[in-house]
Amino acid sequence: MARSIHTFYYPAYHRIYKRFLRKHGILHSTESTVKKKLNPDFTITNETQENVIHCILHARRLTTLHEGLRWQDIKRYGITIYRRLMNDNGTITVTDKLEPNDPRRAIQIPSDVISAGLKPNPRTK
Repeated sequence: MARSIHTFYYPAYHRIYKRFLRKHGILHSTESTVKKKLNPDFTITNETQENVIHCILHARRLTTLHEGLRWQDIKRYGITIYRRLMNDNGTITVTDKLEPNDPRRAIQIPSDVISAGLKPNPRTK
């Protein structure tokens, strides 16, 4: 019987990733999943609101998979993006991160508009 690739690889990756998060103090041993820190332009008044927003974000992440809409939610809620690299020995290293105010988050102006004289969006802090 054929088994999904996730059956073999995802649980091992998930365990390694959770160990990495615990080691760096991002995930405590009593938590089962990581809640991304939200930095929206509006105020979240209580924990219930934050949990509902996380639920909606997770549902949108699943329903809009491969449609390119996640980036809008990431920018709207000010979620920090981490670039990770899994080494051959199973360790995970963070190679880069995009903070909520990082200028690299802005979509670059098209090259033909830049060549017409408009200044491009900055890429460094």
